[in-house]
Amino acid sequence: MKIPVLRVLAKLVPMLLLGGCGWYLYRYFQWPAIIALLGKTEVIWLLMGTLGGCTAVTVLRAWRWWLMIRTVNPQVGFGDVYLITGIVVNLAVVTPGQLGETLKIELLKRRITLDRTTGIGSFFIERVIDMVMVASFGMIGWLGQDLSRLGFASRPVVYMLGGIIGVGIVALVLLLCWPGQSKLGVFVRRLLEAGNQPTLWLKIIPISWLTWSCIALGWKLSLLSVAIDLSVPQTLWLMSVTALAQVFSLIPGGLGVSEVLVAKLLQVMGYDAAQAEAGALILRCFSVVMISFGLVHGLVWQRLYGWVSVRRQAV
Repeated sequence: MKIPVLRVLAKLVPMLLLGGCGWYLYRYFQWPAIIALLGKTEVIWLLMGTLGGCTAVTVLRAWRWWLMIRTVNPQVGFGDVYLITGIVVNLAVVTPGQLGETLKIELLKRRITLDRTTGIGSFFIERVIDMVMVASFGMIGWLGQDLSRLGFASRPVVYMLGGIIGVGIVALVLLLCWPGQSKLGVFVRRLLEAGNQPTLWLKIIPISWLTWSCIALGWKLSLLSVAIDLSVPQTLWLMSVTALAQVFSLIPGGLGVSEVLVAKLLQVMGYDAAQAEAGALILRCFSVVMISFGLVHGLVWQRLYGWVSVRRQAV
């Protein structure tokens, strides 16, 4: 019996990474000093960063997806798309690589009988654009800082960011120029039907840029609540590197990995260990607020439609 090596590694590596980061948090984080700093948190800045950021991101993500879906089905209402986005996108933070976001395709399909192929195509386009945006923000943040302070260790990360940007742009170009004569070409065009209109890109790309700008602003305000005042380039660099690490670690929410990475990056930026670690923990409030947002939107969905009735529509 052959052992599926890739499947085993996909489970084993995240578990080992989570265990190692958990041990590091317990062993090396300066918990008494961190608790003292968190007790001085400016709640107003924290609420502005987390609640404001999550609200803006939910609305913008719903708007982008609605623009893509309605090119195929003009009858799709923004209300349905917004509620589904509010549920799935926010709760996806607890899934590995945020892949739980694909559930929004199934929910919308059951609600308005959306073609699953179109839904998958729109999700794939969204993910490629987001990866390119995050990597681009990271490159801008790196170039806008004192590179001598970041040191040689940042160069491999920059190479990775450049690779993501290059691969993402090539992928988007291929999707737009894919030949439609072959059976494979016809399938891919159908798969990407929701994003295959040139005018649509002029709308969804600025919305994507604005979405990640709101996330960066939310991070900056949240860190400001514990007296960590980052410049714009520093915020972009921190957000980009951490977001990509959360996705590629395959750990739900990047738990442990995010805290260790943020703490180390803030120390490189000149903050002492205790303050950097407090900043890393305060950013975890984003996940808490996102989960709360998802649950609230889920209650509204259940109130309006009911989960049982939604399941029956799929039969």
